[in-house]
Amino acid sequence: MARPIGVALSGGGHRASVWGTGVLAAVVDAGLGGDVVSVSSVSGGSITNGVVAQNLDLRTATPDEFDAAVRDSLVNYARVGLFPAGPLTKRYLRLVIATLVVAVALVVVLLAAFVAAAASWISGATAAIVLGALGVVTVIAWAGAAVLVARRGTVVRSALARTHFGGDRRSLGTRLDEVARDVNHVFLTTDLEAGDQFYLAPRFLYGFREGIADPAATGTTIAAAVQASAGLPGAFPPVILETGPFRRPWDVPGDVPAELPRRVILSDGGVYDNMADQWEAGLVYRIGRWPELAEIQQPAEVLIVANSSAGWGWDPFGSTKWPKREITALMRNQGVQYDVSTSRRRRALVQTWIDNERRGSGQQGVIVMIDRSPYVVADAFAGEQGERGARAREAIQFLGDGTEARADWARRARSNSSVPTVLGALGSNETLDLLEHAYTNTLVGLHVIEGVGALRPFDRERFARLIS
Repeated sequence: MARPIGVALSGGGHRASVWGTGVLAAVVDAGLGGDVVSVSSVSGGSITNGVVAQNLDLRTATPDEFDAAVRDSLVNYARVGLFPAGPLTKRYLRLVIATLVVAVALVVVLLAAFVAAAASWISGATAAIVLGALGVVTVIAWAGAAVLVARRGTVVRSALARTHFGGDRRSLGTRLDEVARDVNHVFLTTDLEAGDQFYLAPRFLYGFREGIADPAATGTTIAAAVQASAGLPGAFPPVILETGPFRRPWDVPGDVPAELPRRVILSDGGVYDNMADQWEAGLVYRIGRWPELAEIQQPAEVLIVANSSAGWGWDPFGSTKWPKREITALMRNQGVQYDVSTSRRRRALVQTWIDNERRGSGQQGVIVMIDRSPYVVADAFAGEQGERGARAREAIQFLGDGTEARADWARRARSNSSVPTVLGALGSNETLDLLEHAYTNTLVGLHVIEGVGALRPFDRERFARLIS
């Protein structure tokens, strides 16, 4: 009997978007799309989740239909990137740069005027007029630059809508409620005030402290949901969602305000859970709190986690000079925090699956790791007796049990895990390598660990045609 499947797509910019596409392609090619009950996502994985939610019903999709649904997005990941998304984004970037250049230039001129006044090169009355005028113009220029930078979230949302979600000059494209399907597409973001996760899906918006709302009542678009999920702190401002249409069908603890908060402030879902597994991990408890949720989605018995975040390894600073040292340290701090939380979550997930297997009930799963060769899973079980050991040995034969093949996959894992976290174009070869790696790791993991799907070679020409 088929078991319901959940897919979790991690964060990581366009690297994660491509990795998630490869995982979903493998699921569809393996004939498992009809068993998928949810696709949850954060950050870069949410772009792919939104594309699939808008263009495809995974439960009935054929491989050809999947290819058609993701073709344009793959072209964008590989060859275009998000920010050249039409003249509006280009004009915005040019205007920001020009305003900042003018503002800096005015500061320089203002300083020069102060020096001239101090040296009595210009008369006192003239100096006062010049300094006053320059001061006013400089303040206006910096204020204009601040306003433009503050609008970067709106511009990103517009770029997402125009690039992926049917937006144009007058709209932000497809609304969440318009893509309600049998598959529950869930976009994870972080409630910064509550320090908790907040979920946006075609049939509900859900936060434990805020309650639930119908996305149609809020007019939430896919682009807005993706932006909230992918809003990297610092790079993009938080998303503010008004909570007027929300209601609480459950009791909240005493430390939660009795009155519904007026708004919720949302940022990068990866801050709370960069693997996007939290939706399925806590679904049974949410159904207990909100029974109507069971009518929208049943819990997954098999969870596929597409994790495109590589483990943190030794990486020398390269330079210890200020200010590069300070900037590098700040970036490393954030990277270590992400990795520590993610690595602990991975260990907890795997231990839960092991415990469930011993009990003979509960969720099982596969983590599709970007920094792992497909041999890692196969080798881990190849020494076992029984069916799983036999499947593992079959996978090794499929991959090629030779030194050269193993070295090639190890090299690919290192290369793919080092692809930067960006929203620009990754390159065609890099995109194909990510797709092949994700596709192969998924099929091997499902076949060996769960005994579902079939081993099949990645058709590189097929996907090369999609991004050509």
